[in-house]
Amino acid sequence: MGFLDWLFGRSTPAITFSSFSTPVSTAPSNDNRLAQNETRTSPAPAKPSEPKPTRKTSQAYSEGDDVWRDLQREGLKWAKEKYWSMYALNHSDKAFFLRNEGKSKRALELFLETIYLGQNGPQDAMLPWEKHVPPWLPSTGKISPCYMEAAWGEAQECEMDIESIKALFLNVAAKQHQALSLPLAPEEAWPKLKDALDSYIAQIEAEEVAKHAAKEAKRLQREAERDVRRAERSAATALEREQKKAARLIERQAKRTAKG
Repeated sequence: MGFLDWLFGRSTPAITFSSFSTPVSTAPSNDNRLAQNETRTSPAPAKPSEPKPTRKTSQAYSEGDDVWRDLQREGLKWAKEKYWSMYALNHSDKAFFLRNEGKSKRALELFLETIYLGQNGPQDAMLPWEKHVPPWLPSTGKISPCYMEAAWGEAQECEMDIESIKALFLNVAAKQHQALSLPLAPEEAWPKLKDALDSYIAQIEAEEVAKHAAKEAKRLQREAERDVRRAERSAATALEREQKKAARLIERQAKRTAKG
């Protein structure tokens, strides 16, 4: 109590050290510490990261989806830069990818588009002095045998004949013709493709005939060799039989001579 408090008769509560200090809880006992350890749970293991789902199907992206997305972006890049031979090559990459994925109909469409682009003679003009070269030169166009063979194989998978292939070709080629303003019309490109397909089909049929003929010749050769072996065995058996018969005759004659 200070002097003024004594003078005016006021009393204040005694200020102690505990009034300014933070209350400290008592240390837990050993039993309480064990109980806390038992009730304490270990942190949950981290979940493995999952692929981001697509927006349309709500399914996880696959490796094939990533490859297809990269092929699509690459095609847009070549089209934007007007590297049309690379654009056509990108079309074939897409077609082979879809063929490996088992999507025969869509792969056939892209193979036919690739053939049509090749018939238009795509140019790149990558170098500065090539800028005057037109983007498409049908005079330099050609039909790649590997694409035609792949297209025919997918058409066989889809059980399509020449007329069905023609309808599909004119459909997909018309879209490319309109979108890229290609100089060669689909109706002009189809007869060349049909001639190439006819030649390829004739070659396949000739190879099948030759293969069948070779197989038949081998069969006839095996039969002839078997007949020769059978004749040799028959001749050997007959010779042995005659030799035994002659030996018996000589033996009987010898016995008669001995008795006489």
